[in-house]
Amino acid sequence: METLRDWLTDQALAETEVDDLVTGLCARLHAAGIPIWRGHVTFRTLHPLHGSRGITWRRDLGAELANHPRGFTRRSAPQQWRQSPLYHLIHERLDHLRRHLTGPEAQLDFPLLGDLRDEGGTDYIAFAVSFGQGLYNGMAGSFATDREGGFSESHIRALLGLRVPLGVAMKMRVQGDIARNVVRTYLGPRAGLRVLDGQIQRGDGETIPAALWYSDLRGSTVLADTLPTDAFIALLNDYFEASAGAVLDHGGEILGFIGDAVL
Repeated sequence: METLRDWLTDQALAETEVDDLVTGLCARLHAAGIPIWRGHVTFRTLHPLHGSRGITWRRDLGAELANHPRGFTRRSAPQQWRQSPLYHLIHERLDHLRRHLTGPEAQLDFPLLGDLRDEGGTDYIAFAVSFGQGLYNGMAGSFATDREGGFSESHIRALLGLRVPLGVAMKMRVQGDIARNVVRTYLGPRAGLRVLDGQIQRGDGETIPAALWYSDLRGSTVLADTLPTDAFIALLNDYFEASAGAVLDHGGEILGFIGDAVL
């Protein structure tokens, strides 16, 4: 396991993509004799559209990424999430939980566990790593096996021993993604990446051929005064989709939204 911890440290420094990180870890665990059948990692992110991301790896299918929408509260969270082992783990502030999926010790107290059992899984362990303050500021994940008899106790110790190194590697990647998302959102994709590459001092810049284009929504003051708030916001979103979307589709950048105007 020392080799795997070193590998995770290398990936943290290299800022490996999260799907490659999960895929590489699961493949190396399996090669080391820990019979991983399914691996899953989820984490919160800062993105205009997505509140969190998840990566699920299966031995026969590879990795699949999923983005989850922003804006739901604990009460309005999707039922599938509220009934999941990871939700229970996070809200009960547990480091990990284990569930046998088959045999006399089987405990299928979450719908996902029954699904995994039906697909051939025999054992499941979930874990969480905190990145600091806040209930969702961190990473949660799980491993499942289809080995007859489930994970051995040495397997469990090895997997839990990798929890923190995996958390460090994930945090490095997630924070890098958040920085890129923020600068792309507020500065534009090319200007934002130039800032991250070091163009941050007064006077830094470059000369480029460019056309500046500005437009706003005719009659917006009257519309704002007469339409319900939700209807006016929906109208603005449609307007921005048409105007700003056309610019982005042709390789331009949105420098800013100014009220109902696009620059």
